[in-house]
Amino acid sequence: MKRNKTSHRIIPASNNYFILKIFLFFFVLVIFISLGLRIASIIKNSKFSDDYFNLLVVGKNIYFININKNHSLISTLRFEKVDKKILNYPKETLGYYFKVPVNSTIVYKNGQSPDIKNFFSLKNLSILASNNSSVKISGLNSFDIIKMYLSTNLLNSFDFQDQSFVINDENEEKLNKINDLFRDNEIINEKITIEVVNSSNVSGAGNKLAQMLKNMGCNVIAIRTSEDSMSSKMIVRIDKDSYTAKKLKNYLSMPVEQRNEVSVSDITIVIGQDYASEFILPVLR
Repeated sequence: MKRNKTSHRIIPASNNYFILKIFLFFFVLVIFISLGLRIASIIKNSKFSDDYFNLLVVGKNIYFININKNHSLISTLRFEKVDKKILNYPKETLGYYFKVPVNSTIVYKNGQSPDIKNFFSLKNLSILASNNSSVKISGLNSFDIIKMYLSTNLLNSFDFQDQSFVINDENEEKLNKINDLFRDNEIINEKITIEVVNSSNVSGAGNKLAQMLKNMGCNVIAIRTSEDSMSSKMIVRIDKDSYTAKKLKNYLSMPVEQRNEVSVSDITIVIGQDYASEFILPVLR
């Protein structure tokens, strides 16, 4: 009786190498696509602009740094004797307190005091870009930090101006003096009219936002309160890519509605209840 012999097909080694090459090709391709999408996302979400950008840096003291290419000036304000509970508030709320927009916050968790005069050095910005655990960054990504270094060290020539303030509850006059350093000439020159509508049920929220906008250089022509329940939004009746509209969008982080209609203002900013918490300002002692 004959046994049935099972035949085994031997795959040539060359075929195995071919399959391995195909696998490696697609593996590397997926990595490159993922990396490309990641880089594209970082670039898209970049916020830094050297024409007008405000940094709030918190260490042993609190520092406000304004980068203004139009004035070829980096202005640094050092606020001394500030209650550290201010760190619990979001950057928007701090902007309403200091009456200027805060584009980004950098907090040194161990309370160290950064060398502000060399803040934009390669060494310091490399520490920020490395996601150091002792530094908490809000409103900046790694691409922003690269742009910041190129702008302040290689592409432009800036003068450095340093001032010191002691902040307390009663020095409103000093806070008002700060605003002259942070006016944005591009916003002033566009002369776009702005209306602020407070629908948040927070008393004074409209005035607080309007004051901050005025200190930026915005032309606020109306402030009113609405009893209607509305969500926060920015209604734009001009080119949404105008300098002022883009700056307000980046700072306020509100949905933007483009409308083709006649109204009392070019832009209407509605403060809804979803934005109300931003206007609970810190009381510093």
